[in-house]
Amino acid sequence: MTVIDKDCRDLKTWLLYLESIDMSKIKLGLERVGRVCRALGLDSFADKKVITVAGTNGKGSTCAFIAQALYASGYTTGLYTSPHLIDFTERISINQQQVDDTLLCEAFSRIFQISKIEDTALTYFEFTTLAALYCFKKSNVDVLVLEVGLGGRLDAVNIIDADLALISSIGLDHVQILGDSIDKIAYEKAGIIKDKSVCILGAVENRAFDVIHRICLDKKVKLLASGIDFKTTFVPGLDTFDFSYSSGCGKSAALCVHEQYALPKIPFECVGIALCALKQLEDMGFVIKDKALEDTLLHTALPCRMQKIAKSPDVYIDVAHNEQAARHLHMRLSLQKGTGTKRKAVVAMLKDKDIEGVIASVHDLFDVWYVASSTGVRGEDYTRLENAVLNYVADTQSVRGFDDIEKAIDCALQESCEDDEIIIFGSFVTAAAALKYFTKNNTV
Repeated sequence: MTVIDKDCRDLKTWLLYLESIDMSKIKLGLERVGRVCRALGLDSFADKKVITVAGTNGKGSTCAFIAQALYASGYTTGLYTSPHLIDFTERISINQQQVDDTLLCEAFSRIFQISKIEDTALTYFEFTTLAALYCFKKSNVDVLVLEVGLGGRLDAVNIIDADLALISSIGLDHVQILGDSIDKIAYEKAGIIKDKSVCILGAVENRAFDVIHRICLDKKVKLLASGIDFKTTFVPGLDTFDFSYSSGCGKSAALCVHEQYALPKIPFECVGIALCALKQLEDMGFVIKDKALEDTLLHTALPCRMQKIAKSPDVYIDVAHNEQAARHLHMRLSLQKGTGTKRKAVVAMLKDKDIEGVIASVHDLFDVWYVASSTGVRGEDYTRLENAVLNYVADTQSVRGFDDIEKAIDCALQESCEDDEIIIFGSFVTAAAALKYFTKNNTV
């Protein structure tokens, strides 16, 4: 492990320390991080509102929308998300600005000192979660918007009780940790639901709904479910978002926003969940400005969510990395009217993902495939992706394998004409590498 001085004020040194933590020697659970949290005085935000967002996909988009709308309505808002793509400071922002290195180093130093006093080891994510809470406490935010890292029940974010527990979606991912069935994964994500809070649930399978509904009943929690208590509808061709919300315990509201559905945009499923959460905050006394909602709907976007990164040929980057996300990518690309003569895929994935399921979900969209090996201990060799694609592609010449993602992008660009379309996806690691590639080549 990297040696660190408790008074270090260099962010790069702190990040090297965090990355050197040996997680294999740490027993996971909330007891350790909770003890340090209490010692730091970060366990209570009683006079603030806490919104915690879990879900297989859509967490980041939902969080971004809520945080932007609250900030635009005049509230000091802390946003904690993960993972980051390029810079660590992407994870923690206050009023839409990434926290500065000075405050982060102060947080890391204090957490390090208390963890030593408590003789408690912390994982990378636990350390960063406490740092986010420290920054939010110091900045006296009105609202905390917290994205769960993995699952929910045992995630470090769950040391803080949520007033609003949002579950954006439930699908099969991280099955080695969360369980190999929708029921088990739903149970883990439902761990963020606290007694007498409010739970907002995105569109899920019936068996997932049953798990969440039962837990809400047991905890006397108000449940608002997509398709029942609120609906969000995107009408292709009319460029219209229709959001309707109705609850016996709150105000009824209707919002219809007409806009061009240009990429990148927040997925409309996430918009519905976020708008429902904002309506709940209105019931709690918050004032959400109409103009703030309109601007948030029009302008909120996350990097590498169908982000157009280059033209001639058009190149998009997306973080789709599991079967559910791949199905959403398929829907987005099917709605998007491509002008290209050919649509090409550049893909690299992690070995613990359902690579075959992802390829099966999007195989009919692409004319040419450039599959690459991914970096790191979790990175998968391109041969597995190649074999998965060849299950659906008769022309073996349309599938090319590469040792790294940069070489795959190089080749795809060289072999494309101006009217072609290139989609890069497969993981956050792949998206980050692609973003760096185009930034380095001054095309962003």
